Amino acid sequence: MSEEQAAESSATCDGLERLSIEETLDGVPIRWNNALPLLDAAAEQLKLGDLLHGDTFSLHDSMSALEMMDPQMDAGMAAGDLPPPSVPPASVLLPDLVGVLDEVLCGEMAWYSGLPLVQTLFRIDWMHSTNEIKDSRLCITLLAAIRGAAAVRMLVLRSDVGDEEDFSPSCHVLDMREDATDADVGRRLNSEEEAAQAMLREAKAAAAAGTGSSEPQTVDLLEALVCRLRLRRALFAIHTSMIRPGTKAVEATKKMIAFALAQLPALRASLALGTPSAQLDCLGGRASSALLGAAPQRKVEVPSREKAIEALEALLLQLRTVGVVTEASDLDGMLTWVHNTVSRTEVGILPRSYAHIAGICEERASLQLRPSIRPQVWAAIGSLSGMPAELWKALLQIEPCQEQLSQLTQAMLSRLRLSCLNRARERRRLRIYLAEWAPLQEIADTLDMQLQQARYLEVSVQPFGTWVLWHNLTTMCRFLALGFQLELYSTQEYQMVYWYLESLCDLRLQLNSAAMNAAAVQSVATQAAAGKKSGAAANKKKSKSSGKPAVGSAATRQELLLVAALRELSCAMMLALGLLSVLGLLPPADLEFTPLSMRFQQRFGVFSQLVQPAPLAYERYVDMCVRRLQALPVEQLVAAVATAFKAAKAALDKAANGADTQPSQAQRQEIASLSKISVANKEFVLSALAPLAANPSEAGGAQKMDFDFATHPTYPILQFRQAATSG
Repeated sequence: MSEEQAAESSATCDGLERLSIEETLDGVPIRWNNALPLLDAAAEQLKLGDLLHGDTFSLHDSMSALEMMDPQMDAGMAAGDLPPPSVPPASVLLPDLVGVLDEVLCGEMAWYSGLPLVQTLFRIDWMHSTNEIKDSRLCITLLAAIRGAAAVRMLVLRSDVGDEEDFSPSCHVLDMREDATDADVGRRLNSEEEAAQAMLREAKAAAAAGTGSSEPQTVDLLEALVCRLRLRRALFAIHTSMIRPGTKAVEATKKMIAFALAQLPALRASLALGTPSAQLDCLGGRASSALLGAAPQRKVEVPSREKAIEALEALLLQLRTVGVVTEASDLDGMLTWVHNTVSRTEVGILPRSYAHIAGICEERASLQLRPSIRPQVWAAIGSLSGMPAELWKALLQIEPCQEQLSQLTQAMLSRLRLSCLNRARERRRLRIYLAEWAPLQEIADTLDMQLQQARYLEVSVQPFGTWVLWHNLTTMCRFLALGFQLELYSTQEYQMVYWYLESLCDLRLQLNSAAMNAAAVQSVATQAAAGKKSGAAANKKKSKSSGKPAVGSAATRQELLLVAALRELSCAMMLALGLLSVLGLLPPADLEFTPLSMRFQQRFGVFSQLVQPAPLAYERYVDMCVRRLQALPVEQLVAAVATAFKAAKAALDKAANGADTQPSQAQRQEIASLSKISVANKEFVLSALAPLAANPSEAGGAQKMDFDFATHPTYPILQFRQAATSG
């Protein structure tokens, strides 16, 4: 502090002494000093942007002290003088009733997307006063919606796979009508539906006789009401049966899902009959605002009625897919079911929660719809390596094999559970999963070696190590693919990710080939041992036997065809990106603060924790994908890219024809999408990039690349970005 500042501070303190006030409070002398001059002097010494605060004054305190004049930020702004909530009339008009029922559906779909229940479903004032509603039709439909929401909340909390961005379970200020039983609600729904159908028949008869009501839309409105009552009955049955154990509840859920889907066409056709939301006074959310008090309210956007129906249809189709878990008889069937139900990008929290307790969880919270996964894992390990049935049955009795089976079963259950998380959480948890289960590879290899030394297995046969490595490779591919779905990669990183994917797919194919050779060796040894025991007759039988032992199940062999196609397509994408880089159509790989080597380590550093496969080095990537490609003539590189996409299309056609069985519907859809990408990218290379390669002076100009991931979440269609046209 300078002499002038010290003198000024001393003068300020002298002023404080003069402005002080002395008084006695409860016999204790107190002196009050005026601190304003000191604060003013400190403020004059501060520069723009400086902040003067005490040690205990944090950024949170400063934000709380500021008044943003925003209802979502400042407590108290939402607690102004609000009009009282809307009171339900004694009898609701048919257009208003139809409109309110549609808005109930909109609120439910908004809640399923992660918004608060109090601001979505309960934004309807009448939801807070179901005990006071006189109109029986309105009362039971709102009550069914509340009890259905309670069942959904129980399902999501029970599964424990949702996070704060997925679902908002808070309902502490809401009356969830715990006094109403499911049986009573279902009975009343049936009664109101039958009454509405009777009114509809009377209205149709009166209209046919010419003695009906003067309102021409009465029949249409009654039909719309019956349709919505049926849908509400179906949704209530679905919500309440999803948390009940046993196959009967699953079958009932399937029937109700089909029944609900059958109501959607009539629901869409009658949307215009309901009162518009702007004209419904009960949608103001005033009752919810009164409950929230001075707390800042979250901004919510409830979907339109058309969007709500689309969301409901997608939800019902996803729930129907979850119900087929009872048809999965082995681990391959379970993995296929998981892929079809929860590994897609658009699956919400409700199907993921239902899938977890229906087919994955083996704890008390499960619905007990499938047998234990432990014997399925054991059978899958033996099947992947082509182990003889008698030998594999004998190995199960060995204690180290049982211990290894317990560990692998736990690993598989953990991996299946991660599939039920949202994509961002799944990718984040996969890092932890790979680190925690990395020692399994070494443990499995050690057990294989011990079994070989004990003469149970031949030297080259490694069933446990093969199975662990296979699933490590599958998990690594999933981790990299999720990066594309979450849009984590920059265009400069695409090439190295596709290069790594190609290597992983190639390793999976090599592993299967090694397993086939090992299975043949083990089969010969087993038959030779059986021949020695049985004598010449067994030797004759052995000589007549032909063919190699089957390795993997039919689903695994079909998956291998798709893996081979993905290897070819990944190679083609890697070459295409190298061509784009040579032509100057991509940004430079090295940025100022994050060189490509650093980003390579960030993207693939998680794989360095695994024992197998060995992590790929950045220098190897640079040598294969940068130096070698840049050394090729451009015309030769164009031809190589076109040939690679052609090879990918041929591999996809082979996968479409199937191995032992035809591919599943989900596999056929993926193969069709990938085939479209292969053909489109080949045409783009020949029609757009080949002319640029022939005239290098025209390349790298105003053309900008665009990567369209609309067809497939991992492999894009290459195209030039459309230039914005000015009017």
